[in-house]
Amino acid sequence: MGLDGNKCISRHSRVSETRAEMTTDTPLVTIGIPTYNRAALMARAVESAISQDYWRLEIVISDNASTDSTQAICADFARRDNRVRCIRRESNCKLIANFMSVLAQARGELFMWLADDDWLDRSYVSSCARFLIDNPEFALAYGSGKYYENGIFRFAAPETSLTAGSPSARVLSFYRQVVYNGAFYGLMRREIASIIPLRETLAADWFFVAAAACLGKLGHVQDVCIHRSIDGASKNIHELALKSGLGKVAAKDPHLMIAATVCKDIAWGSPTYRQLGVAARLMLGVQAFWAVFSRYCTPAYSRRLQEFLDYRHAVWRATYAVWRAFQRFLDRYVIWRFRRQR
Repeated sequence: MGLDGNKCISRHSRVSETRAEMTTDTPLVTIGIPTYNRAALMARAVESAISQDYWRLEIVISDNASTDSTQAICADFARRDNRVRCIRRESNCKLIANFMSVLAQARGELFMWLADDDWLDRSYVSSCARFLIDNPEFALAYGSGKYYENGIFRFAAPETSLTAGSPSARVLSFYRQVVYNGAFYGLMRREIASIIPLRETLAADWFFVAAAACLGKLGHVQDVCIHRSIDGASKNIHELALKSGLGKVAAKDPHLMIAATVCKDIAWGSPTYRQLGVAARLMLGVQAFWAVFSRYCTPAYSRRLQEFLDYRHAVWRATYAVWRAFQRFLDRYVIWRFRRQR
């Protein structure tokens, strides 16, 4: 009993110290949690948000017409903590529309998305918020990513900051290194997030973070982590491609489609890049296309070419073996016929 009491006192002291560091000028942070039919996992995500040591916080949950117990769990969280607001959709909308709904409902100066099957370290928000407060030239701050499959830790993804002075350099650097894109679930300035389009397309999170990099620097905060699930379709790029609306043929080469969309998005599609000018946009679009193509498509095509050459070589060897066997048969047949005629 005494030990538990000491733990409670220690926890209360830490929260008091954190609050003491903040003033009334401390920016409000909104954590947006879009969810659909993930009642058990969503509860873990919300608990990790509520437990943050950053006290100026609101949590907005958008229930995309779930048919499980999500609605009841959301209502319970709202009763327990007045910082939690729940939005219930009467009919199911698309994934991106649900993500945008929590951003539209956000009141915080700083904003972040949290997937309903992910969870945060207790100091994730406070560390990222402190970084953005101290560095006004940064648009987004994000922690390290740890990735889990079926609840089992699999790997930690490397993350780097994008701090170049040139917007084009930051965007190109992003496309040269992006894989799991943990930055999408970082803390960002809401005024910037609100002007970046988030479209229903494959790799929409890539395009969003690249646009954020064009508008400001991106900072990696090393001492905190976001814990991300890679279960389901999120671990298979081909399943994601099919779910995003690509046909079966296009879904076989999803990164080629992504590379082409990257070029289009930068060169003329997204209004975010207008500040660069026409020539710079075209140049950056081509460079970004090649950055994605060379990282993902070239190795895949080289592998397919090698497989084709190996297959062709195997077919040639088999054909040659059949031909040699046929020649031997003809030789023996000719000799047999010759002997019979004698």
